[in-house]
Amino acid sequence: FFFCSRTCITAMFRPAGASLLSTIRRGFASQSKALSPAFARHRPEVNLAFRKPEHANDAFIAPNASLIGDVKVCDGAHVATGSVIKGDFNGVVVGPFTRVGSRCVMSTVLRTSNGFEGVVRIGQTVRIGNNVQLRACAIHNDAVIGDGAIIGEGSVVQAGAEVLAGSVVPPNRIIPANQVWGGVPVQFVRERSEEAAAKDARDLRDELSDENSALFQHYPIEGDMLHRVAQRVQAGSQFSAKPAGRNELHDGQNCA
Repeated sequence: FFFCSRTCITAMFRPAGASLLSTIRRGFASQSKALSPAFARHRPEVNLAFRKPEHANDAFIAPNASLIGDVKVCDGAHVATGSVIKGDFNGVVVGPFTRVGSRCVMSTVLRTSNGFEGVVRIGQTVRIGNNVQLRACAIHNDAVIGDGAIIGEGSVVQAGAEVLAGSVVPPNRIIPANQVWGGVPVQFVRERSEEAAAKDARDLRDELSDENSALFQHYPIEGDMLHRVAQRVQAGSQFSAKPAGRNELHDGQNCA
C-alpha cells in the first residue's frame, strides 16, 4: 500500500489550508467594509402587514429607535435612542414637538378593558422621560411623564398634568389636568399651575427646534443609510386627520 510521511501530507494540504484561510480573511474584510458606514444596518421603520410607519420631515427618529406598524410621528417631534413604538394592534400618534426619551416602549391592544379602542395618543409639547412604558393610553397636551413611569392601558393623563418619575398609573385611571401625581400606585401630590405648564411647553418647543436641527447636521442623510427622513414633502399637514373617537383616548391627537 501507499505510505506517505508527515512532510508529504503537510505539503499536500498546505495549499488548501492557505486558500481557505485567505477566503475567511476576505469574508471578514468585506463584512467589516459593509458595516463601516456611520449607522448599523438596523431598520428604524418596520412595516407590519398593511400598517406602515410615517414621520414628518422635521421629526427626528434616532438611528437605533424602532417604529413598527401603524405609527405616526408629527412635526418637530423627537424619538430618542433605543425607543420602540409598536403600532401592531392599533395606531400610535406622537404629537408635534413631543420628546420621547431613551428606551421607552409604547404598545397597543385591540380594546382596553373598559371597552375603548386600544390606541396610544400623545398630544403636542409632551415631555416623556427615559425608560417610560405606555400601553394603550392617552397623554394630552403639555403633560410631563417622569423617568421610569408606567402608564397602564385605558389611562388618560390630561392636559398640563405631571406623573412623577418611577410612578405607576393603574389601568383605566384619569390624572386630572394641571395636577402632579406620583407613587406606586399614583396619588395626588400637588397642583401644577397653567402658567408653569405653558412655560414648560414653550421651552420644550424651543429645545426641540434647536436640537433636531443640530442632529440632522450630525447625522447626514446620504448614500444607502437606512436612517433617513421622509422624502415626500406635502403642503400643509403631513398626515390626513382621522376622525376623533368618542372617548378621551382620541381627543385631538391626530396630527391634524
